[in-house]
Amino acid sequence: MEYRSHHITGKPASVGEMFEKESVYLRTLPGYEFETAKCSSVRVNSFSTARFDTNDYSVPVSYCGSNVSVKGYAEKVDIYCKGQLIASHERCFKRHTPIYKLEHYLPILEYRGRAVFNAAPVRQNLPPEFLDWLKSHSADHKELMQLLWDCADRGWENVWKSNVSITKKPVIADIVPVSPVNLEKYDLLAGRRVGA
Repeated sequence: MEYRSHHITGKPASVGEMFEKESVYLRTLPGYEFETAKCSSVRVNSFSTARFDTNDYSVPVSYCGSNVSVKGYAEKVDIYCKGQLIASHERCFKRHTPIYKLEHYLPILEYRGRAVFNAAPVRQNLPPEFLDWLKSHSADHKELMQLLWDCADRGWENVWKSNVSITKKPVIADIVPVSPVNLEKYDLLAGRRVGA
């Protein structure tokens, strides 16, 4: 309020008088929150992904062929269908990179059992050592799918920890005998007296 009486050098009136003249032309603030995202409308392709910039982000397989709205923020990408949020991803700043969420593809993998270990969403979200463990510890496809659903819900690390503690730990059977070493010969080679 004190600044309103200030006179700027070269201006004919005070700050307050100039503001009164300008306030007639100001518009009211909008009644909604300003959208900071870069928005686009795209069609979900046959791989169940929607493109934002140059990257493809997965959506649940039930939305294949649907038109969706993609909102790209500084750190995340949200995908909407008919106003409902169907997927949210951490934004990828690489180029031409598909980003998959495991849970989006599990319904289709239930029907395509032989494709589980070769599916890109599985390989992108689960490390090779965990996949090897899954191959050796899942008796049938139903058990494998239950473990994958658990991975989507709780994270693969938690599934692995809870199941590894149940399984029998390996026992070391081949014990290597270690003989004592007489270092007197090395002392002689070094020119030191034995026992000195």
